Amino acid sequence: MYKYLEILNVSIFLTSLYLVFSNLLGNKYKKSIMRFVMLITIISLKIILILNSNNSNGFIFFRNISDLIVLLLLVEVEVKNIKKKTKQIILSINYILALGSLILSLDTKNILYSTVIETYILMTSLYLFSTYLSHTKFKMKYTIHFIYFGQIFVNLILKNNILLINTNLILGLMFSIYILIKLFKEYIKNTYDKNLNITSKINRSNINMKMHSEKLNMKKNTNNEIYEIINKKENLLNLMLKSLNKIMFLIDSEGYIINEDSSFYEMWQEYNDYKYNINLDVFCKNSIEDSNRFLRNVEKARKIFDCIDDEIRDRKGRIINCRYLPVKLNNDDIGIVCIMTDITSRKSIEMKIKDNDTKYKKIVDNMPYSVLVTNKEDIIYDNKKNEYIDFNKEDIKNIILGEYPKGELYYTYDNGMDVCLNIDKIDYREGEDGRSLLVIRDITNFKNLLKNLEYSKKKYESLVNTIPEGIYVLNFEDKTLQYANSAFLNMVGTKDLHSIDIDGINKNIIVTSGNINDNVKYKRDILVNRYGEDINIEYGGMLLNINKKIKMIGIVRDITEQVKTELIEQEIEEKEKLNQSKTEFFINMSHELKTPLNLIHSSNQLVEVVYKNELERSNNIDVLNTVEVVKKHVNILMGLIDNIIDLAKLQSDFHEIKRDYYNIVDISEDIVNEFSNCVSDNELNIIFDTDEEEKIANIDPDDIEKVILILLSIVARYSINNSDIHFDIGSRNDFITMSIKNNGGYDYNKYINDNERKVLDMGIALAKLIVELYEGKLTIKTSDTNNIEIIVEIKADYKIKIYKKRIKNKQEDFVYSEYRKMCSF
Repeated sequence: MYKYLEILNVSIFLTSLYLVFSNLLGNKYKKSIMRFVMLITIISLKIILILNSNNSNGFIFFRNISDLIVLLLLVEVEVKNIKKKTKQIILSINYILALGSLILSLDTKNILYSTVIETYILMTSLYLFSTYLSHTKFKMKYTIHFIYFGQIFVNLILKNNILLINTNLILGLMFSIYILIKLFKEYIKNTYDKNLNITSKINRSNINMKMHSEKLNMKKNTNNEIYEIINKKENLLNLMLKSLNKIMFLIDSEGYIINEDSSFYEMWQEYNDYKYNINLDVFCKNSIEDSNRFLRNVEKARKIFDCIDDEIRDRKGRIINCRYLPVKLNNDDIGIVCIMTDITSRKSIEMKIKDNDTKYKKIVDNMPYSVLVTNKEDIIYDNKKNEYIDFNKEDIKNIILGEYPKGELYYTYDNGMDVCLNIDKIDYREGEDGRSLLVIRDITNFKNLLKNLEYSKKKYESLVNTIPEGIYVLNFEDKTLQYANSAFLNMVGTKDLHSIDIDGINKNIIVTSGNINDNVKYKRDILVNRYGEDINIEYGGMLLNINKKIKMIGIVRDITEQVKTELIEQEIEEKEKLNQSKTEFFINMSHELKTPLNLIHSSNQLVEVVYKNELERSNNIDVLNTVEVVKKHVNILMGLIDNIIDLAKLQSDFHEIKRDYYNIVDISEDIVNEFSNCVSDNELNIIFDTDEEEKIANIDPDDIEKVILILLSIVARYSINNSDIHFDIGSRNDFITMSIKNNGGYDYNKYINDNERKVLDMGIALAKLIVELYEGKLTIKTSDTNNIEIIVEIKADYKIKIYKKRIKNKQEDFVYSEYRKMCSF
């Protein structure tokens, strides 16, 4: 049964919590914080009681603490006449002690301490309630309060009495309802009644003001004749004063502005979105410059209960006339009706009217220029500032009194000096007469300065345009380009300053301060001009203060050619390093391959020389044959290694060429003649023929010699004895052709069935790469009809008539050695 009563109790306390929380959000009642905390604690304990209904000991413990905090909340709501600060301190201490008792009761050893604390809380609460009753009239409802005090006290002594528990539940439910009713009256009903009463009084005040205003208007009608003789300027000033807006609002006893109308929000627009009543302290802090003075006047009017008039300034600089009218509200509270009038314009006009005469007189007297006042016929006033001109002189007077005297006038003084005068004219009326005010200034020096400045500008622009670096001037604050010389415009490819993407140039610029000791620091980048072309630039800038404005002087250099040169130098350096590495590689490879082969060859030669006679006498054919076989294969391997190295050099672009202009006919004929001697044992006949005695080409003779030897060796190796090999030199377009052929005497089957043909194929590949170095072509034509033709084409230089003669630096049997390498296997 008690469980459902507790749930009902929790729901009532939740309703009370909602009322307290709503008022806490409105910042109206600071005391609501304590009530809010107590209600949260009560609801939490009640929920624990409901959830732990099976634990009898826990039920008694939480119930006691819950009842004590309910009692504290009841005292806080009921007690009114005790000082607010004293009450809050006692209740706060009791609330903290209740929570301390909650912690102590967790240990059964501290039950006695907990009971003592709870008894102390009960007694201090009873003391507060008794003190309140001593200052107020006793009512019957207070008897139930004392019963609740007694019930809680008995419950502390008799821990587990069923009758007390049920009585406690009923009384707790009654007081939760009682607390809800008290909070409802305090937060909702009383506030509503209070606002209703204030609104009623303000409405009555408005009616009275309207009645007084109607009476005032009736009295004003009797004075219309007086206003007709008032000066037009005074009428204008009165109209301005009448048009000034007035606002009215009420300040209640708690310091809140209420009953403000639309005129209030028109004057103080910062409160348009304010959802709650405006606190007077907040209003003074945010809107009133003389806030202390305003607050003193409010308190003074409330204290003396009389009207006060004063002038204050707001934070917008306006001058406001304030009238403070005290009114009595409900509960004998005194409110203040504040009527505000913006008199800023009136004050300003009064000050201007007062100062105008003095100010204008001083201005005219101290002007450094000639000031004239004229009518249509004559000069009325002259301040005599120009001692060289008599403005009453006929020629100048006619100009001044003319219809269009404004602008520049070139005039010659009596002393013969030419001057330039600037004339400003303003027409006005004084009464019925027309007047003109003329200000005449001698701007001769100014005109001369402009001419000198224009000349200086053109001179410096010409100087800057001759500089090869691009120079521009940028307004540092708004990043607008103000000047660019010809070199800079040529770099970006435009003549229009506004079309230049200056942000793209300045995005990473290094800017120095512009001091004499600070050098401009340059940074490299790539600039794309309007044509889409990439330009390598080097740019920097410095800041200068010119006429109190920060300007940036930018310097841009076109370093495209310099960058290309640097890249070429870098590429050359890298190639030199690569060539050095390749040189070391080929030297090492040649050494590693040829060293063991030379050892074998040397050993074989030693055996052949030292033991040759002895072997012949002993007729040891096998050893002799072995020596010959070793000698033969050494030659083959040596040629193979040379071809491998040469082929590797060609494929890695490391083949060194010593080009010059030579006669290919002479080189070919010499090689063919020497080669004929080598193949005479095979009864091969080589026939050399050429259509011209001189065919000049830009070649390395060693390369051409190597190609001819390789190709002759291949044809000779597979030629039948007693056959003819033709070596013909001719021309085809811009090329020299060398044809090596054997028609009918070439053994094609021997070539096909040769097991060591791959060695010769390597030689052909080497010859082909060499020919391609000279923009030439190598073609081999064979057939099973015992025909072969090899054609070599080399680029010719027919315009060259002077050429070098080949010098033989190689050993005499070089051709024979090369032949043996290719044909002896």
